[in-house]
Amino acid sequence: MIQMVKCDRSRSSQLNLFKLIATHKSVQKVADLINANFDGLMMTMSNILRPDAQEPDIAELVRALKVPVYCLGIGLQGELPHGKADVLTADVRDLMYALDERAALFGVRGEQTLNWLRSIGIKNAKALGCPSMFAYPRNILSIKRPQKLDRIITAGHLKLTPDESSRGHKLMRGFTNTSPAYVFQGEIAHFKELLHQQGVYDEATQTLHRATISDLINRKCKIKSPFGEYYSFGESSAWRQACTKYDLYVGDRIHGGVAAMQVGVAALVLHADTRVQELANYHGIPSCPLEDFERLGVKRAVEEYLTESAMDAFKNRYAAVLDNFESECTRAGLALSNRLSA
Repeated sequence: MIQMVKCDRSRSSQLNLFKLIATHKSVQKVADLINANFDGLMMTMSNILRPDAQEPDIAELVRALKVPVYCLGIGLQGELPHGKADVLTADVRDLMYALDERAALFGVRGEQTLNWLRSIGIKNAKALGCPSMFAYPRNILSIKRPQKLDRIITAGHLKLTPDESSRGHKLMRGFTNTSPAYVFQGEIAHFKELLHQQGVYDEATQTLHRATISDLINRKCKIKSPFGEYYSFGESSAWRQACTKYDLYVGDRIHGGVAAMQVGVAALVLHADTRVQELANYHGIPSCPLEDFERLGVKRAVEEYLTESAMDAFKNRYAAVLDNFESECTRAGLALSNRLSA
């Protein structure tokens, strides 16, 4: 949303609400601070609808604010029993009801999340997708089906385990006889035994030493690593820039696909959980079950799932959900920048 909302940047701030409340030791003081200094509060969230999520004090803050509250991106992590609000922690559950009462814009990721929230009595939420998909609409609508598969970039859930049923193993087997670049996200922590060694991480290029990382994967996972390069980015713009060098993204990290699409590179998203599948379905992103990818291999998976008709369907769906997103933001009083009509 930072790239999209028209606002006075010099007088706007990014806040960590938890730290702010802890510093002031009072929810009401933080509410007073926001009310006095800002015209609204934009909250962007992700997969907080899960039994272990915590959002302490945020419901109380939402109710104490006099300025408009906008919230986008809320989604299910996995399946939750229909109508059972008590599967959530009390603070997350209370936040959903506070947003339902107070939010000028209450956007969730897709229809599955929306239907579950309605089952627990939420009335004002709307399925709007992931805001990251709408930041650069011109680039996304310029995407073409790749004509070659020489350079592929991927991201997944790579752990140092010999478990052949792991998501990392399935991803690697799908890339047999290819040499894609791999992007680490949170799972880079599994490689911490190497990260302190001089020369393993190149800060200038944000790459990791290929032979060192591959050798560790080979030994610990009992499978030969197919990856030709390894990245670990400090921020999203570096990821987007790297994607411009590649023909295609294929991976089971949804926002790895988003980073590629944001710069006009096609993506095939692999899904092994509800969260990724819901987002892919809502936006119409070409997607493939991770098990199918493992079985087919990358070349056949691209041939079957990333067809011209799939690309056409994606663009048609994207145009529709983009229009809906922009309309709901406008209705809520938000002005957006970087639009197709600008």
